[in-house]
Amino acid sequence: MSQESAYIHILADQGSTWWRVVDFSGKEIANFGTDVAGSNAIEFNRELDIGNFHINTGHTFTSWDKGAIHFAKGGGGAADIYAGAVNYTSLVKSSLLSVKRDVQKADTAYWAQLVNSIDLATYQYKTDDNTSHLRLSSIVDDVNVTKQWQLPDVFISRDENGRLNGVDDSVLLNATLATVQEQQKQIDQLNGHNMELEARLNKLEAKLNG
Repeated sequence: MSQESAYIHILADQGSTWWRVVDFSGKEIANFGTDVAGSNAIEFNRELDIGNFHINTGHTFTSWDKGAIHFAKGGGGAADIYAGAVNYTSLVKSSLLSVKRDVQKADTAYWAQLVNSIDLATYQYKTDDNTSHLRLSSIVDDVNVTKQWQLPDVFISRDENGRLNGVDDSVLLNATLATVQEQQKQIDQLNGHNMELEARLNKLEAKLNG
């Protein structure tokens, strides 16, 4: 038996556009587009099990063994995911020291300076309707050659082709944390000066009252 004969091919008629699987009452279970142009999709109208995944008709993907769901790239690594609003119960960023290199303590003053240079704007997306709430964030200026909105490049995310994609919230969040730490240093210094001035004032009052 040749290798080619080990496969079974089901060939559609040249003029057909669909193969349909229906139950005894005529209700469609699955539709297989067979048109040459490829315009007709493959449709399943029942819940579907694929390995460990269960896909139902209520917009839900289920991992049967309750394990994590991974989106991976061919060749290794995690794939980028594009979505609208994301509702979640926890957000975890991989920050293990074992996967990092060139680790150095951050200069909080430097990052605070970058954060304070950001132009914030209120706006609405062009796809928003009249009921959408007012939005607030920094702006990635992908329109003007001479940028009208200040946002340091370190906070800008790019896609796999190097095109401007949006704001890297992970870097921005930690830079904001650095800003808080830097401000706390300044507050502690001011408190130290105030305590020193208060001590001097108390001594002066003691001398005047003595």
